Amino acid sequence: MTLKAFEGLHDSIPGLNIALRVKSLRGTVAKRMVKNSAILGHAYTEILDYKPGKYGEVLIRNPYDREMVAAYLLGGMEFIERSDCEYTVEVLKRDEFIYRIELFTSKREPSEGLETRFQPLIPGNVRHNHCPECGIPEAVSDRFVWRLNDGLIIDNATGVRLCVYSSVIRTIMDELAEDRGEEIYSVFMEAQREKTVEEITLQGLTYGDRPLSGEDLKNAFSNYMSFFTLKGYGNHVRYRLDDLRLEVVVENPFDLYILAGTFQGLYEVLIRRKSRIDWYVPKEGIVSYAVEPA
Repeated sequence: MTLKAFEGLHDSIPGLNIALRVKSLRGTVAKRMVKNSAILGHAYTEILDYKPGKYGEVLIRNPYDREMVAAYLLGGMEFIERSDCEYTVEVLKRDEFIYRIELFTSKREPSEGLETRFQPLIPGNVRHNHCPECGIPEAVSDRFVWRLNDGLIIDNATGVRLCVYSSVIRTIMDELAEDRGEEIYSVFMEAQREKTVEEITLQGLTYGDRPLSGEDLKNAFSNYMSFFTLKGYGNHVRYRLDDLRLEVVVENPFDLYILAGTFQGLYEVLIRRKSRIDWYVPKEGIVSYAVEPA
C-alpha cells in the first residue's frame, strides 16, 4: 500500500526515473530517503548494507511508530527497486532495531493504486524572520529542537516529541478508504482531535476543566493559531470566534480531515463542549470551517 504513495514522486522529481535505472545510483537515492527520516522525526535511520536488486539492511533507533517506519522503508525499497519486497526485524534493544528488506524474485505488476496528489498552491503573504544559516523561520528554531542523531523533534513548549507528516499521508488515507470504507477518514479526524487536545493541555493554555471565555479565550486561541502556519497546516487567512461558533478560512490546507480534527480539538479543549464541524471548499486551495456545539 505504501508503495502507491511513492508513485507520484517519479514525475515530480526531475531525472529520478533515469537515476533508478542505474543500479549504482540506487544506493544514493536510498541514503537520501533514509536521511529524511530523522529530519521528519520518524526515527534515526542508517543503512548498514545495501545490495541493489537483492536486499537492504537499515538500523532504526527511536522510531516514532514502528509500523509507520516499517511501511515507509518497505514502500521506499519497492519504489527504488520496482519489485515487491518483504521485511524482517531484529531487536537489538529497546527502541533499536535492524530491518532487513528483501526483494521477491518476481517483478511486481505496475501499480493500479492511487497516485500522490500535489495540489497547486495559492501564493501567500505570510512573512517570517529567517535564520541566516539554515533558512528556516526563527520562531520554529526557537520552539522546536531537532536531535538528528537521535531521530527526534522535541517541542520546547511541551516537551512532547513531534513527527512531521509527509505529503503522502493523504494518499495512504485514500487507499485505506478504498479498502475499508470512507469511515476511515473519521478515524483520522478523531485521532487528530485527541492529539490537539493533549497538545493544548500540555502548553498550559487552559485552566483545568474550566471553559475559557472573553479575552482568555481569544488569547489562548490566538496563541495556538500563531504556530498554525509554521507547522505546515496551511495559511489561516481569516478566523472568528464568537457566540460559541468558530469560523476559520484556510488557504493551502495540508489536509481537510486532519485540519477538521485540529479545529474540533482546539474548540473542545478551550470551550469544554462537544462539537460538530462542517466545511466547504469555495474554490481549489481554500477551505472554510465552522465549529459549533454538538
